Amino acid sequence: MRIFIADDDQILVRGIRTIIERYESDNQIIGEAFNGADALESIKELKPDLLITDIKMPIMDGIELVKKIKEQQLNIKVIVISGYGEYKYVRQTLTYGAIDYLLKPIENNDLLELIDKVKNDIRIENEKKVQLEKNRLKMIEGLTALREKFLLDLVKNEEPAKKDIQMKLDKYGINSRGNYYLAVIEISNWNRNKNNLLSYDYSIITMVIQKCFKEYETIFDILTSTIDNYVVLLVGADRDENYKLILDSILNHIRIIIKKEYDFIITIGVSDVFYNLDVTHWAYEQSKCALQRKFYEGINKVIGYDFESLRYIEFQPENISIKLTELKRCVEIGNKKTVKEATRNIFNEMCMLNIEPMQFREIWLYIITSMDIALKEFDEVLKEYTYQKNSLLYFIKSVDTLKQLKEAMFYALPEIIDRINIKRIERCKKTIEKSKEYIKNHFKEDISLKDVAEHVYLNPSYLSDLFKRETGQNFTNFLAEVRINEAKKLLIKPEIKVYEVGAMVGYNEPASFSRAFKRIVKISPCKYKKYIK
Repeated sequence: MRIFIADDDQILVRGIRTIIERYESDNQIIGEAFNGADALESIKELKPDLLITDIKMPIMDGIELVKKIKEQQLNIKVIVISGYGEYKYVRQTLTYGAIDYLLKPIENNDLLELIDKVKNDIRIENEKKVQLEKNRLKMIEGLTALREKFLLDLVKNEEPAKKDIQMKLDKYGINSRGNYYLAVIEISNWNRNKNNLLSYDYSIITMVIQKCFKEYETIFDILTSTIDNYVVLLVGADRDENYKLILDSILNHIRIIIKKEYDFIITIGVSDVFYNLDVTHWAYEQSKCALQRKFYEGINKVIGYDFESLRYIEFQPENISIKLTELKRCVEIGNKKTVKEATRNIFNEMCMLNIEPMQFREIWLYIITSMDIALKEFDEVLKEYTYQKNSLLYFIKSVDTLKQLKEAMFYALPEIIDRINIKRIERCKKTIEKSKEYIKNHFKEDISLKDVAEHVYLNPSYLSDLFKRETGQNFTNFLAEVRINEAKKLLIKPEIKVYEVGAMVGYNEPASFSRAFKRIVKISPCKYKKYIK
């Protein structure tokens, strides 16, 4: 406890200090004064819990000091010190708020017991204050919950009774105003994952709303609630031509504060003005429609309801069938440049029309899934591919804006092409290795390109081109090299005749064997055998 002593007797002041400091270690003497006027100024600055003051002091006595403390509503306990025969003065101080008194000469035990009593009284008072504050907050929370439930009922009920609305307005202390607007506030999907939005985020938005509208509380009445992953704000005011301009300014201020101070993005959709709360449900639908315009206008904005901008054109995938076929062809070829151009053509065609945002997303889902079905390689890559930590299909379905969708497609499709090409290269290498292995195991037989193509499940013509591209030589030359390399091993053995070797490595005619051997080794089989000897 923090204690201040006021007495013109300096010896008495030092004595009181000594007693308290010796026996009351958890108490602190924070100041002293030797007249009432100085004491009052110090008390206002230091804010002690307890004042111990003499009644008789120069300039301002203890009676006047206690009176001033009461008048200025300083929350301080006061103990007065008096001599015998001064009870009428003591009585005055008690009427002004002093809690007790001590007679001179002061007994140690009396002083300590009284200080303990004051300390206990302060503790009890503090506990009561804490409990009262808890009760007050519970009442506020209860009223807030009822007001939120009222707004939820207005939003969800298509035909609420006007009588019930007015009764609840009166019950919850909400003024009935002439003009109303409804705003829905959404946290950007790609700033924070929509499936993991914390109630804390919504609390921040509600807190900022209350703070920003505080200085306009004489103009506006507001209700807030969290509905369908939105913070919903109902604003009412008297009919005034500046009303909407002020409201737009406040909503933009809320948006800026949340981005600057809390580092997440919100977008706000606002309804048309309405004049009766029984149509709040329709205002809510308008606000959501306005919010969906973020697809074209961008996030981190306040977007008002505009009927003309919501006149969407019905669009069918058949409208872009030719351009979609071209995109598929470019993907199949594996050319990133032409894929980007084909993607741009589709976007240009769609952006010429005012397509409903959800349908715009659905068309791109159709485009990706149709390639997924048509191209096996695309399907394989798409299953593994993620964009901003989500599957590409989930991103398209949930993306906020057209700009984000374009960025995703122009980034993802070429990257998928790269991955398809890598898979093709890997697959080609495996195919060629498998073809070589087959040739090495069957070169003694009368095998053809068709036999090898059937073994690796490819068209002979395609395998011929692939073999040449991957190995640098055609199938016939590779087969000949395998056969001649084996023939060279056999010619080393003296017991095997030259004419026998050709048949052993797959040549039915000795002349064919001799020509092939001479073409590759540059000498005839007979000369080679003599040279080896």
